[in-house]
Amino acid sequence: GVPDVILNKGPKSSISITFTVSGLSGAAGATTTSGAAVTSGSATASQTAVTSLKKGKTFTAGNLVYKVTKASKKSGAATVAVSGVAKSGTKKASLSVPKTVKNKKFTYKVTAVNKKAFAKAKKLKKVTLGANVKTIDKKAFSGCKKLKALKLSAKLSKVGKGAFSGCKNTIKVSG
Repeated sequence: GVPDVILNKGPKSSISITFTVSGLSGAAGATTTSGAAVTSGSATASQTAVTSLKKGKTFTAGNLVYKVTKASKKSGAATVAVSGVAKSGTKKASLSVPKTVKNKKFTYKVTAVNKKAFAKAKKLKKVTLGANVKTIDKKAFSGCKKLKALKLSAKLSKVGKGAFSGCKNTIKVSG
């Protein structure tokens, strides 16, 4: 329930707040991560705000591995690039890079495909790029010998040198 709050106006206009914490475990005299002192009963660390991973950190979601390119405290403001294919994705004939991706309740915009990101996807025939993807780095799809189709959901601002080197087929680009 809601804690009881008692406001006592003391000398020099200071305010003291007394409340009871219940439903938590811990020892009296402990403090939570928010700094609240436990005077009776018990408490555990309070839930911390969800923030993005630091720039340069990687995580796997679905069939792809992502690298944080811009950190943020605001969900949806942080960005990531596809930096590789997860083991589960290496056997797929078709992969989609989403517009956004979630990691631990935090949403990131997927804005790029990094250097050699799809190099291990030897069976890949079709790739769909989400609406936030604006950059394909050099050699991003190098070695994807079976790649035949690339579907774009946004206008690309940069395609790196040799982004499709080693692809044996003519790649049909749509979108």
